[in-house]
Amino acid sequence: MNIVYASNENYVKHMAASMASVFEQNKKEKRLVVYVLSMGIKMDSREKLESVANRYDREMKWIEFDNIRDYFDFRVHTRGFDISAMGRLFVGRLLPENIRRILYLDCDTVAVQPFGRLWRMDLKGKLVGAVMEPTIYREVKQDIGLGDQDPYVNSGVLLIDLKRWRQQDAEGRLLAFYKGRGGSLFACDQDTINGALKGEIFYLPPKYNFFTNYRYFSYRELIRYSKTYELAGKAAFKAAKRCPVLIHYMGDERPWIRGNRNHYRKYYEQALALTPWAGEEREKGKEGYMLAYHLMDYVTVICPPIRRMISRGLGMKVIEARKGISSNESGRVWDQELPQGRELPKDRELPKDQELPKDQELPKDQELPKDQKKPQGQKMPKVQENGAGAKDEKDMAAKGKGEQKEQKCEGGDRILVLLASFQGAAYIEEQLDSILAQTVPGIQILVSDDGSVDGTREILDRYKRIYPDRIFLNHRVKEGQFQDRKKQIPKSAMNFFWLMSQADADYVMLCDQDDKWLPYKAERLLRRMKEMEKPDCPTLVFSDMQVVDDRLRLVSPSFFQYGHSNPDRLSFSEILVENPVTGGAMMMNRTLAEMAGRVPKACFMHDWWIGLCASCFGEISCVKEPLSLYRQHGHNVLGARKTGSLEDLKERSARGEQVRENYCQMFGQARAFGKMFGKRLTEPQKQVLKAFIRLPDRTPAGRLVSIVRNRFYKSSWIQTMAQCVTIPKEG
Repeated sequence: MNIVYASNENYVKHMAASMASVFEQNKKEKRLVVYVLSMGIKMDSREKLESVANRYDREMKWIEFDNIRDYFDFRVHTRGFDISAMGRLFVGRLLPENIRRILYLDCDTVAVQPFGRLWRMDLKGKLVGAVMEPTIYREVKQDIGLGDQDPYVNSGVLLIDLKRWRQQDAEGRLLAFYKGRGGSLFACDQDTINGALKGEIFYLPPKYNFFTNYRYFSYRELIRYSKTYELAGKAAFKAAKRCPVLIHYMGDERPWIRGNRNHYRKYYEQALALTPWAGEEREKGKEGYMLAYHLMDYVTVICPPIRRMISRGLGMKVIEARKGISSNESGRVWDQELPQGRELPKDRELPKDQELPKDQELPKDQELPKDQKKPQGQKMPKVQENGAGAKDEKDMAAKGKGEQKEQKCEGGDRILVLLASFQGAAYIEEQLDSILAQTVPGIQILVSDDGSVDGTREILDRYKRIYPDRIFLNHRVKEGQFQDRKKQIPKSAMNFFWLMSQADADYVMLCDQDDKWLPYKAERLLRRMKEMEKPDCPTLVFSDMQVVDDRLRLVSPSFFQYGHSNPDRLSFSEILVENPVTGGAMMMNRTLAEMAGRVPKACFMHDWWIGLCASCFGEISCVKEPLSLYRQHGHNVLGARKTGSLEDLKERSARGEQVRENYCQMFGQARAFGKMFGKRLTEPQKQVLKAFIRLPDRTPAGRLVSIVRNRFYKSSWIQTMAQCVTIPKEG
C-alpha cells in the first residue's frame, strides 16, 4: 500500500492519529509506505511521526513541498481552506515514477477497519475512485459545470491510478480548469477534481469515506438532497452507518474540540492515544457551539425539513462568515502574489516605492500610487474618467468608429441589452458608457424611454448618432397589451415587457438606467450561461452587485448581504414567495426571453416574473460575485432594503397598507402565472401553486403547516414565520 498525506504543522497531530489508525488496522498488509507531502512540518514533529511508524515497523518518506504557491502560474484564492489541501493535485509529479497507485487520505480521517479490499479495488478504467457527497450545495455544482444529474464526490479519500493519471496529464487538466475559474472555487481542490475529471471518477462505497454527520441522515433524506445518491444504494449506506471502514470528520463537529458529542469521536481518541500526542488537552472556547451543533444533529433525525431549511437558507452564509470571507470577495482577495512576468490586475495597486519593470505597461485605468516612480522611457497611459456630465462628442465618435467594425460577440452570439429609461438624465450616460466598455465585443443596446422630459431623450439621441450600429431606440407604444395597467403591472415593468417583445438576440440582458456595470460583467455571465445552457431549455443567470450611493461611494460590498437576501433560494416554491433575482443583474437565453416576454394579466415586477418562468420550466444559476454597481438614490423604482431583522419587521408593520398591497400583487401574480402556464405545469407544480394561492384563506396555524410542507421559505426565519400573520385575508 502507498498512503499519501499532505499537511503542514497545524494538522500534524491529526495526521498522526490518522496514520496510527491506518497502521493499527492494516497489520496484515506486508507492505505499507506512507508518503507525506510536507509544507513546513517541524523537525520535532517529524521525529514524533516517525516514532509512530517505527513502532509498527512501517516506512515513512518525506517530500518537502516548500512553497505550494510556486506550483501555480496564476493567482490562487482558497476561500479560507488551508492551501496545503491543494497538495493532492500534484501527486503525479511529486511521487516516484515507479509508483502506480496511491490512496490519498485527509488528515482528519481515521481507519476503523482494514481496507485491503479498497486498495485492490478495480477502478474500471477510471482515473480516481471517491465517495459521493450528496449534501453539497447545488450552486457549488453549478459553479463547476455539474448539473443535478451529475454526482459530486468528496476528495478526503482518493484511490488514484497514478499511472493513468500521468498518462492523461490529469495535473495539467486540473490546473487548467482551476485557472479557468479564476483560481477561486468554494472547495478549492475538491471542486477542481469534480469539475476537471467529470466522467472519469469511480464511485466508491460510502463505507470507505463515511462522513460523521451522515449518521443522523436517513438514506431517503440524502436522496432529497441529490437523486444521484441512488447510485450508492440504500444497503451500502446502511452498511456504512453500521460498520464504516474509514471515518471522515467533516464539518465543524471535530473530535479534537472540547464539547464535541459526535458518536464517532471515540475512534479519533483511540487513535490519538497511539501517538506521542496522547493526553493533550482538547481545544477550548467552542463548547456552546458544539452543543448547538449536536442538537442540530437530532433535529436532522426528528424533523429533516427544518435541517434542510437551515442548510439551504443559512448554510453557505454561515460557512463563509465563519472563515471571514464573503462570497462577493471571491474575485478580489488572493492567497498569493502574481508570478514574475504576469500582468497586475486592473483593480490592484502596486506597493509604494515599487517601480514597474522595464517594458511592462501599467494596466489601463490604473494610476500609480503617490511616491511611486515611473520607469524611464515608459509612457504613462491615459487614465479615462467616466464622469456623469456630457462627453465630448468628437472623442466619443472616435471611440465609436473603432467599435462599430464588429457587432457580434465572440463565438457569433448576439447579446442585446434592454434599457428601460424614465427621467434618467443624471446617470444614464455613465451606464451607457459602462455597457459599451464591456470586454465582450459587439454588445448592442435597445432603449425604450417612457416619456422623459429631463433631457434623457436628448442624451439617447446623441449616443444613437455616435453608435448607430450599437444603440437602437424603440420607445414603447402605449396601445393594446402594452398600455399602462398600473394596478396590475408597474409602468417600468411594462416598459421592459415592451422591450422583450422587440428583442431578437441569442442572449438578453436587462439594464437599469442608474447603475454602472463592471467591464467583465457580460463576459462572466456569458461564461456561466454557456456552462448551464441546454438546447431549448429556458436558462437564467444572475450575479451579485455592490450597493453604492448616488456618487458611487460604497454602501455595501454585496447586494445579497445588504438585503439579507439568499441567492440560493431558486426553487419554484421559494420564488413564488420572494424574488432573489434582480433584473439589472441577469442574463437570459432566447428561449426564456420568448417565454417570459408575453405580457401577463398581472405581475409584481418583470424580473420576478422572469424568475418564476425560469424556476418552473428551466435552469437558474447565480454568479456570487458583484458584477455591477447598484446605485441607491432618492428616485429608485425599487431600491435595496435591509430585510430579515426585527427592525425590518417593525418597519413593515408601520407600512400596513403598502404591505397589504404588495401581498395582493404577489398573489395576483401567482394567479396570472397559473392562468398563462397552467397547462404546462407538472402535477406537483400545480399542487404547489394551488397551495400558495390558498394561503390568504387559511388560519395562521394552517399557513404555517402549508409553508413548511410546500417550502414557501423566505430568506430569513423571521420573514418566513411572519407570513403566518402578515398575509391579509382576501375579499
